[in-house]
Amino acid sequence: MSVFTFSQKFGQAVSNAVAAGLLAIFHYKAGDTPSPTILRLFYVENLIAPIVIALLVVLILVVVARMEKQLLKDLSAQKSSAE
Repeated sequence: MSVFTFSQKFGQAVSNAVAAGLLAIFHYKAGDTPSPTILRLFYVENLIAPIVIALLVVLILVVVARMEKQLLKDLSAQKSSAE
């Protein structure tokens, strides 16, 4: 449970820092009417970036699963040839 809590807090801290940095780069000022650039930034931060990250995670998991399957096959072949 503590690993989950740590990873959640770490992810929130990193994402807050990234969001604040992006807003600073695009000269966002609180209380002003957001410019079209800022609105596009909000769109990317809240919709596009999570989708891209989720797809990358799925791709990594598929690759790791295939590697694990091949490793198990190789180990069972070595075990049967050793007997």
